[in-house]
Amino acid sequence: MRSSDPSWSHVLLAFGQNDVSQRLAGPFPKFPRVPAGAAWRIAVGLVIGTDGRVRRIVPLLGSPEFTHVAIDAIRQWTYSPPVEDGEPVEAISIIEVELHGL
Repeated sequence: MRSSDPSWSHVLLAFGQNDVSQRLAGPFPKFPRVPAGAAWRIAVGLVIGTDGRVRRIVPLLGSPEFTHVAIDAIRQWTYSPPVEDGEPVEAISIIEVELHGL
């Protein structure tokens, strides 16, 4: 048995944002199996640099087993950074994932 497709919530907090950042590339996490009837939730915070690369990731919620899998994948993600007055700006993002066992 494998877990169902995770549901994702991605909140972006850009400083003075005029243009919202979007994830451009990178693998999705391959989470371990979630037992039938169980549900897991994780959350991580990240800083997206002006070049679109993830600069920092902080685990906020969840089991280390699942959080580490997410962090390993997110480190490889790239974004289109938000823009203010025509210039890229750093952004803070919070990503939440819910996993449900089948």
